Amino acid sequence: MRNTEKELVDQAFRPTGTRFVFIFCTLQLLLFLAFVDQFCVSTVLPFIGESLGVADRISWVGTAAIVTTIGSQMIVARCSDIFGRRSALTAILLIFIFGNLMCGFAQNAIWLFTCRGLSGIGAGGIISLTMVCVADIVPVRQRGKLQGYTGFTVALGSGMGPLIGAAMASKISWRWAFWITPPFLALAIPILYFAFPNFKKPREETTWHQLKKVDYLGSLLLFAGSILILVPISGGGSIFPWKSATCIILVILGLLLIVAFLAVERYQAIVPILPTRLFHHRDVNLILLATATHGWIYYGTMFFSNVPQLYLQEVLGVSALRAGVLLLPMVFSQGLGLGLAGKISTKFGYIVPQMQFGYALGLAGCGLMYRFDIDTSTGYIVGILFLVGFAAGCTLQTTLVTMQNTAPEDLRAIITGARNTFRSFGGSIGLAAAGPIRNSVISSALLGLPSLSDEQRQTVVSLGPSAILDELDLETRTLVLKAMRSGIQAVFLSFLPLMAVSLIAVVFVKQKRLANEDYLTDQNENLPPVPIVSSFTTDEELGRMELQGQSGRVDDIDKKA
Repeated sequence: MRNTEKELVDQAFRPTGTRFVFIFCTLQLLLFLAFVDQFCVSTVLPFIGESLGVADRISWVGTAAIVTTIGSQMIVARCSDIFGRRSALTAILLIFIFGNLMCGFAQNAIWLFTCRGLSGIGAGGIISLTMVCVADIVPVRQRGKLQGYTGFTVALGSGMGPLIGAAMASKISWRWAFWITPPFLALAIPILYFAFPNFKKPREETTWHQLKKVDYLGSLLLFAGSILILVPISGGGSIFPWKSATCIILVILGLLLIVAFLAVERYQAIVPILPTRLFHHRDVNLILLATATHGWIYYGTMFFSNVPQLYLQEVLGVSALRAGVLLLPMVFSQGLGLGLAGKISTKFGYIVPQMQFGYALGLAGCGLMYRFDIDTSTGYIVGILFLVGFAAGCTLQTTLVTMQNTAPEDLRAIITGARNTFRSFGGSIGLAAAGPIRNSVISSALLGLPSLSDEQRQTVVSLGPSAILDELDLETRTLVLKAMRSGIQAVFLSFLPLMAVSLIAVVFVKQKRLANEDYLTDQNENLPPVPIVSSFTTDEELGRMELQGQSGRVDDIDKKA
């Protein structure tokens, strides 16, 4: 079937002054609310489980959100190319608002899990599209300068989310953890309509033509394949055994659907969700590999299962509140790393060295975390976690900007969606693997303690050592804590080869100077639309291409002529 990517419109424009500040701040607000929602809801899960009587299945709330977030990011990014950023972002906001409102009214498990899945689509779309829109309004060379603001936004949302969730659950109701964000998201919709330009369709294109461009079969295969792979990965070992027929069959079916999806993208899709030409760029492939392997580590240290927090609580015995406070430097140093890496790239025009430095520092940080022991001082731990957060900050946006600087500009949205999808997919596997690794090592270590009963061993593995420490003598207590340390050390050890793979991958990324041209103005939105990929003959169209910064394509056309 004919590929009509060439009929898509370049949506880049350059707002200035107050309008730029207005748009950028609105995008940061949306990003902030998406991260607040993630951490706010994860904090109130025990309250939800008790209230609805689903404590044994409450992990499905997080699973539903993760699965739909990963499955939808590339689809949403491509739809924004077809229907326009403003329309796509508005639709995503409405889905997110509806999903969260309905979660707050949930009366049973199925209701809650289904609506949280809708919220996951909205959250994933917000995270991807805010990054796409920033790429639309800021030239490549200047994008790094704004990374610090984005990093601060993510850090602030990540830090405030648990506090807001705890306050809502203890003072009002867990339902307000879902209801707190929709009013602010609703206010953003009219702001988007006033601030963003109208999406100008190509000549003679109707809404019906736009709908025909959507890759429905590819979307279905990608979404279904992601669900079939991620559900057993996220639920394996807890919801059903890893070696069960259900787990194995779901993964195999999911992989087959992903293969079918790639075939559709290559041979059938009119406007493919994931154009295979993206993989013709070696540096893009290397960064996607680094992003996926680092996602395993990033999610384990910065999100959901937070291995450092488990260490602080289970091995050092600090309270959950104090553990959260001790982890704040790691969260905020991520913003510091983002900002510093961005300013350096803007000043000198090169971004790959900052990315390589971040992965090298991350490898050192993983090695130092592995050295944590039962008598390690909290000051030393906080210092190492600060380093780990800073390293993560140096890699998050540098990988995205490097990919955007390497691949064609018309793939801005796809690159963003693909980068986020690969990172989240790697992270979901890491989250699933961390628990079995920890539990296996701890169980083996506890078997060597004859003074513990089978019931006590099971309690330590499932609930942590604090539940039985008061019942133990000093020697046995020390041995139990060492067993917990060994389990968490094993998780830290699993991070090392993955971080090494990430570092090796980015070492081979070519140095390429960031484009320094700002070829668009805020008037670009009023110019006649020119397709992103096509061929042209008139002087007017060639001039429009040059104005949009596509001078390389003009040269190619001149050579062919």
